Amino acid sequence: MIKNYYGVTILWGRSGRVCAEKIASVIKDLHENDYIPVRSYIFQKEIMNSSSIMDTVIDKIKQSKACVIILTFDDCEGTRVRQNILIETGIAWSILGKDNLIFLSNKEQLPEDFPSNIKSEIQINYYDVSNAEITVKKVCDELISSFDVKSNKDLLLASDYIYDGKVLDDIESFVKEGKTEIQLYKIINKWIKNIEEFDFLQEKLLYVLERVAFFPVMGSEENILKFLSEIDKMLVPTKLDLKHSKNGISQELTNVLDLTKEIIKYTRLKTEKETKDCIANPMNNTRMTERVEKSFRNIYESLKRIIDDFENGTTNYIWLIKIIAYDYAALSKLRMYEIDVDPSSEDNKNDLEDAIELFIKAIDLADKYDLHSEKLWLGYLKYNLARALYKKYLIYKDKDILNKVKDNILDAIEYRENWSKSDYYKGIFATALSYEYYIASFYDYTLRNSCDGYSSDSKLQIIKEVKKLREEINDYCMESELGSLYRMRDKIDEFIKDNEIENC
Repeated sequence: MIKNYYGVTILWGRSGRVCAEKIASVIKDLHENDYIPVRSYIFQKEIMNSSSIMDTVIDKIKQSKACVIILTFDDCEGTRVRQNILIETGIAWSILGKDNLIFLSNKEQLPEDFPSNIKSEIQINYYDVSNAEITVKKVCDELISSFDVKSNKDLLLASDYIYDGKVLDDIESFVKEGKTEIQLYKIINKWIKNIEEFDFLQEKLLYVLERVAFFPVMGSEENILKFLSEIDKMLVPTKLDLKHSKNGISQELTNVLDLTKEIIKYTRLKTEKETKDCIANPMNNTRMTERVEKSFRNIYESLKRIIDDFENGTTNYIWLIKIIAYDYAALSKLRMYEIDVDPSSEDNKNDLEDAIELFIKAIDLADKYDLHSEKLWLGYLKYNLARALYKKYLIYKDKDILNKVKDNILDAIEYRENWSKSDYYKGIFATALSYEYYIASFYDYTLRNSCDGYSSDSKLQIIKEVKKLREEINDYCMESELGSLYRMRDKIDEFIKDNEIENC
């Protein structure tokens, strides 16, 4: 998975400026020309006032993975190391740890009065100020090696791509472990800032696509739409993209940009009131229904062009891009089926068949490649496939189709339950993921209650099980202010009330 850039703070004093600037220049070249995800922080101390220097230094060290410390002996007529550098060394040592510090010095041997508790613990790289290139190259090579990073140049085509679903690694613990729904908005805002800091469009795109599976759990529609609106503005070629592509960005990058834009369009469209009205009653306003259906068709056609690109072998994108293209193309087809003004037409049935086929293709990829996450994509795709298959069952009343519905629902429930119990997802994020488990479980119980042949459970047994589900979700509600959980609990309460009255 893509990570934030590895930050390197360079600490220097007076005569260490030349060496510090050489290191910063090499790191900049590695990043801008070789796509190495490393960025340096170097301070122009002469333009900073004394009250802000230390706060700025501490802030940058906290954002870094490593620190290069240049020990120059500029005090006491060139016999004593700069004292401010010693102070900053102590700060970096306490924040990053000794193993993440690299020391350079313009003396081959440290003086006797150099602090012994530091002197005995560190290894010094000597450099000659008149010819520092060799030492600078050695230091930069050591940094890159210690980070174990590789170039992001072919990020969207990497055959060894791994997705682990760990999208909270760059979020402070006090945010992700909180209880209130506001914490989710803070996570979204941090994601926006991280996207903004990437220097290449492909990095921004992959960062967004790796979080697509989590969009449904991130709070109210208003907030996710605001998030999508913000990132939509950022998804444009950067100065470095244009520098590397004088004739414009590549077709592969253009396709992935289009894919991401279509996902944003789909998410916006599905939340609009017109769309919801059309799904609830397609015949109420046929002109509006046709307009909304056309919008989903346009999204599908754009995604189909990208799918054709990789199915024809033109471009071998990473598997995550393929899964997302299949999933959103299928979701668009499913929406087209739901809002068609002629629901019994062959064209409409074909839309449903297309959706099912696309979901299955995505599941096949997830089964093969999504091996390092909590089966995140399978948890969504199996649920989506089950919903599409149930719509097919309502047409043909085929028992084999109904069995497939049940198999996929049960798989989705199992995967989603594990999300909320994961050791990785904590606090409000785990609670939000639990909603996905409850919505799949409740869908299963509604089918058990209303669909003949889906289950042999009695009505009373179903009500009993739903009450247990209600107790589970109530425990979550006691620990959280997450509105979606309360709305789900209300639906369960209504289900219990209606069915208890019916069975009295």
